[in-house]
Amino acid sequence: MTMLFLSRLMLYLVAFVAPVLHPAVVVSYDTRTALIWFVLVPLQMVIGYFLAPPRMRLSRWLATAFAVLLFFSAGVSGFDSSFRLAFVAGALGFVLTVLIFHFGARFRWAFALEQFVIGFVYYRMLIFSRASEEVFAQSVVASGVIFVLMIAAFLLHGLVLYAASRRSVFAASFAEEPAHRRTAQDRVRGRVGREAVAFLAVVVPLLLVVAFLLPSGFLDHNPVSNLLNRTADSRPVPMDEWGDGIPNGSLRGQGMDGLGEDGLNGDANGLADHPGGGLEGVPADQWGATGDGSAPTEQRAVMVVASSREPIYAADGYHNRFDTVRGFQRAQNEPLNDLVHMRLIGTWENRDRSFDRGRTRQDVRFFSTIPDRVLQYRPLAVEPTVFRSNYYPFSYFYNSVSQLSLAPQGELRRARGLTESERERLQDYLQIDLRESDRAVFQAFLDERVPTDLTHVETIQAILRAFSDFQYKAGFVDNTSTSHMVRFVDLTQTGDCVEFSNTAAILGRMVGIPSRVVTGYLAARGLQTMSHVQGLWVLQQQIPELAEYHLRDLYLVTTSHRHSWVQYYVPGYGWVDFEPTQYAIPPAPGDDPNDLAVVIPMIDPRTERFTGFVFPWREVARLFGLLAIATLVGLYAYRYGKEGYLVSTARRRGHEGSRALYTALLMKLAAAGYDIKRPSQTPLEYAQRHAELHDFAADYTRLRYHVSAPEDERQSMWQSLQQRYRDAVRASRRDGLRGALRRLFSLRGLQY
Repeated sequence: MTMLFLSRLMLYLVAFVAPVLHPAVVVSYDTRTALIWFVLVPLQMVIGYFLAPPRMRLSRWLATAFAVLLFFSAGVSGFDSSFRLAFVAGALGFVLTVLIFHFGARFRWAFALEQFVIGFVYYRMLIFSRASEEVFAQSVVASGVIFVLMIAAFLLHGLVLYAASRRSVFAASFAEEPAHRRTAQDRVRGRVGREAVAFLAVVVPLLLVVAFLLPSGFLDHNPVSNLLNRTADSRPVPMDEWGDGIPNGSLRGQGMDGLGEDGLNGDANGLADHPGGGLEGVPADQWGATGDGSAPTEQRAVMVVASSREPIYAADGYHNRFDTVRGFQRAQNEPLNDLVHMRLIGTWENRDRSFDRGRTRQDVRFFSTIPDRVLQYRPLAVEPTVFRSNYYPFSYFYNSVSQLSLAPQGELRRARGLTESERERLQDYLQIDLRESDRAVFQAFLDERVPTDLTHVETIQAILRAFSDFQYKAGFVDNTSTSHMVRFVDLTQTGDCVEFSNTAAILGRMVGIPSRVVTGYLAARGLQTMSHVQGLWVLQQQIPELAEYHLRDLYLVTTSHRHSWVQYYVPGYGWVDFEPTQYAIPPAPGDDPNDLAVVIPMIDPRTERFTGFVFPWREVARLFGLLAIATLVGLYAYRYGKEGYLVSTARRRGHEGSRALYTALLMKLAAAGYDIKRPSQTPLEYAQRHAELHDFAADYTRLRYHVSAPEDERQSMWQSLQQRYRDAVRASRRDGLRGALRRLFSLRGLQY
């Protein structure tokens, strides 16, 4: 039974580790989730099996399991939304273990329940085994190997659970019964044999079907969209690759009337006040072609955002860390940055509580040409990205739920200042290490334009209004360094969204306002020209999911909508998006990238085409070999670990020590080639077949059952038992080198 339990535990761990091994399927095991599935649940399984009565009293056993479950769940989750998941998962691990291994004959339904749980994990992994073209190219073989292993592990797990639930049948089939009971024994063996044959009769054909008869391409999600056999690039070339842009974009917030006079987030109504530069289409298989490298003459579609509220500041990077020379840098330990490229097997949920005021729950759907995810702040839930090559290049679909900050401007103005605890908690967002010369330039700018006797939000508004005589102009040098921002403030006073957002964040930190720079895309009604709306209408005819939305709830986001903005922390309201470029002098005619011609792909609806699946025999054999080696290492570690534990326990003397010494002897005898003692045999009955064990069996029996003997007599019996143990071990060592090798490598002792 112990071997069955360990096999089940190993298969459980394999099920939850397997997705991590696949290059295209990454489970977002944060620290809490990893502790739940890889520590709490296995620990509850161990308690349910190894500590069950008679090893512990029933009340103490249940109390131990409940205490571990409660305190571990509370420690992992802190009583937030993940507490319920931890508690239920741990409880199921304990209850199913007890039902399967201690009441298997009466609760066989537990076997089916656990199979469904493990099967659901495999099902989710298959459903969301979607990846970018780059990841797919690396995971063709892994997909086949893991799929075959999933089926094999699922069936093996079922066999282990079945054997555990029918343990009395299996035990009887291997026991030595008296002659008058051999007929019943034969019937049992026949039943077990028939069940094994029936199991193999199902498993073997199923594996053959998987290997040879599975529909071609069942495992592959190969985006075949190029009919000309040349590499197609699904990523539109961003503006900075023409040589006169910058990586963080070149969008000005002009035309977004709903942002209000103070640059605060709000509702924007109506289209942009200019028609745009026309609409063009490119065949889907030629989407990678982007021009001759000269100045940009077009803006290419990047994604379509569906939302009933706007604007949507869809972020792909939070720049929290400030470097004295390089300026704001992407944060290394920011969980929101990980969501950009994280490939999920299930819905990601934000477990951090928020009590921010002025936020509205909003569902947003993205139809994207890029595999990296963009999300609006504050994300609450994100569904896995689904890859559909028949809508190439709009191949990436995902839904998200966020709490958008839509607090009225008047309400924000009444926000209080930072408390000492908030200032300490947000210290990283207040850090601003500047050279003295650079600090002097920024301080002079603040002294001239930002009064010191203002409230928290009034100070933010003053910083934004300080840019009212600055000129917005797209296409500046690729430079976000501190010295570049100094030149922007002191000399040029001309720049695009990067200069404005980075400078606004520096000024905010200098006056004690937590600040950070955010990059991504901006979807707003004020940025939708007639060309954008026409493009949306065309895409609606080609992508059925878009037809579910009214045009007023759709936003065509292009390479011209790449953006950089600043987030300030407002006490009571959390992080709020602000638009510094709203105050800049509008660009001269021809300098607004949103006026360029809009280019969309002419999608060719078609079903996915697959390449044939070649069974990876070599990789499977190699993987099975590694599993076999790992299993052997585990078994030998368990054998010698158990022997060491028994010898250590034997030092306690008493009933527990003598029992441990007896079990250790039986394990050594089994390794030496002795027959396995039946559970019904007493030590003296077993010793009748092995004369060299008679003295040990006699002393063991006297020590176990002569409980009324004086302490000095029991001490003498214990010393005699230890000597008899050493004599029996020496007597079992025979057959020279062959016997030594058998004792060293035998695993027969694990049956005890």
